[in-house]
Amino acid sequence: MIDFNLNSAFYGLRAVVGLMPTQRRSSIGLLSSGPAQTGLPGHEAISGSKGGINGLVQAAAASYALRNIRANAVAPGLIGTPFAAPLRGSESARAFSEKMHPLGRIGGPANIASLIAWLLMEDAAGVTGQIWSVDGGLAHLRPRPKAGGRDAKNAAEPNAAVQRQRSSATNFPPVVSRVNVSLGCRPASARTMRKPRPEPAARAAG
Repeated sequence: MIDFNLNSAFYGLRAVVGLMPTQRRSSIGLLSSGPAQTGLPGHEAISGSKGGINGLVQAAAASYALRNIRANAVAPGLIGTPFAAPLRGSESARAFSEKMHPLGRIGGPANIASLIAWLLMEDAAGVTGQIWSVDGGLAHLRPRPKAGGRDAKNAAEPNAAVQRQRSSATNFPPVVSRVNVSLGCRPASARTMRKPRPEPAARAAG
């Protein structure tokens, strides 16, 4: 995975930079990955190799800026290609993959190709050293949970607790009562008020 993703990009960039003329503007585009910008379980290899590409792009952009050579990368999420077919092999697998992306859908090759084409054009002459995410929000967004089911129940429980606390002042909240019972004592309002027992009279001296 390191050879396929990172080493190929490093040696390819080094080779092409030597062929680029200095009298006109040039541009380099590499492919990173959404998992390289966030922590996803089971993605150590791709995150490590594509994360190296992110650093490579930024260092190259700084090194060759004076030669009018720009360098950028595009970081896709899951894309609907034959390579990713095992991740979409069943309806449940596809639904799970789509749910990982806040936009709720998987991207297509045209989404990536169109951005790379723009980055290589003169229209993007002022863009360099950037990692462009095309991942449906996978790397940088955390969507709000949908209401309903367990989420709605959990959201309603704090409100119910507040209502109980607003009950009559003469009644102790259930939480306080449970704490008192667990400690083996009773609220002061429930205790029997007893008069202090008188001290025994001193015995007469014999």
